[in-house]
Amino acid sequence: MFVVPGDTESLYIGIGTPNPWHNPTYIFARPFSIAVLFLVLGAYFDGLAKQHSVRRLVAIAAVAILSMWAKPSFLMSLLPAVAVFFLWKSASSTRLSLKYTVAVGLALLPALLPLMTIEAAVYGGASQEGGVILTWGSVWKLYSANIPLSILAGMAFPLYIVGVYRSGITPLMTVALMNFIIATLIYYFLAEKGFRFTHANFSWGYLSSMYFMFLAAIEMFLFRPAGGRIIRGFGWMLLAGHLGSGLYYFVKLLQGGSYL
Repeated sequence: MFVVPGDTESLYIGIGTPNPWHNPTYIFARPFSIAVLFLVLGAYFDGLAKQHSVRRLVAIAAVAILSMWAKPSFLMSLLPAVAVFFLWKSASSTRLSLKYTVAVGLALLPALLPLMTIEAAVYGGASQEGGVILTWGSVWKLYSANIPLSILAGMAFPLYIVGVYRSGITPLMTVALMNFIIATLIYYFLAEKGFRFTHANFSWGYLSSMYFMFLAAIEMFLFRPAGGRIIRGFGWMLLAGHLGSGLYYFVKLLQGGSYL
């Protein structure tokens, strides 16, 4: 993130951070999130090579269930992102069959079971103290005076890399970008009614999407160089700025400051 004075009432909810250290369920879910994303990408490359692995599909199903059980936020945006990615690739290339795309989708389908269980436990009864509503950025606006500026402050480096590489982005970045867009829309348009309204629980998917955007952007920047010295130099400046802001946030927590 970049800290923007006067822009936000909250660093981790307003601007966002890929690494909120105060939330144990987010940290617990991280390994499962990483595993399910890379297993899905592995399945994509299996499909291109016509080497369909039943073992990988079983692993996807198992890890996706664990990821959803640990914290459902990430898969709420990743599942539609993967669906769009595979359908797009199967429609634009004869190397990836629609049959295999459906198989990957079926492997991810059992992950909806823990989501249904969590939904019933949290919103059971559908009283005024529970449930999901549509908003127009109402929750995000509680923590940011300028949402586009907050997004730019939190995502300057990954978005810069997407702009530099454009059509040459990797499958990892493609999925990460789709996931980021969907997670942003979820955070902006959905909220919980009742006492949870201000908790911004739909921001967790957005924070997870930031992590994978940074992961994909750093991988491309370091191992797939593009552009001249000025372009790469500016990229290093942005990355250093994010690192400096992240260290500021971490030190703030170590000194006993609020995670907000």
